[in-house]
Amino acid sequence: MNLSNPYDPPVAAPVAPVALAPADPALEGIRGWLILVALGVVISPFRMAWDMYKNYGAIFGEGTWQALTTPGSDVFHPFWGPFLVSEIVINVALVLAWTYMIHLLFSKKKAFPKWFIWAHVAAPVVVVVDSLGLQVVRPDLPVMDPETRKEMFRAMFALCVWVPYMMMSRRVKATFRF
Repeated sequence: MNLSNPYDPPVAAPVAPVALAPADPALEGIRGWLILVALGVVISPFRMAWDMYKNYGAIFGEGTWQALTTPGSDVFHPFWGPFLVSEIVINVALVLAWTYMIHLLFSKKKAFPKWFIWAHVAAPVVVVVDSLGLQVVRPDLPVMDPETRKEMFRAMFALCVWVPYMMMSRRVKATFRF
């Protein structure tokens, strides 16, 4: 005798949890090419912070900020202030993101490869947007000066080398499983 209500939805059989395939223990850990990734992740926020100190220390320490943002000054432009503030905010956010990636890396969190990939996809975009923003306040400067080209090359090289590595490496898959 069937006592179930014919209008109730059918009950599905419980699904067993899917177990992850055991990883090759020889591939787990920060070894091989992943050591270079780790070095880059650890060094990046310190390099960025040092660059910020050099660039913005001079702007705020030598009276440059006042000259750029004071109406009537020879070098005044109304967008200098917003441009510099937004550049500082973005750079601080990047330093914090890279610092967080250090935690993800050494904790071997599953989110690390995604954060790493997004940071490398964002890098050339940030370089281009920064260069175009500078064009607004300094149209006399070339869009791609030597320093900008160097940063763009560095960002594109890292994107083309390390993003495919993160996506295809068996060591990355074995290390960042949890």
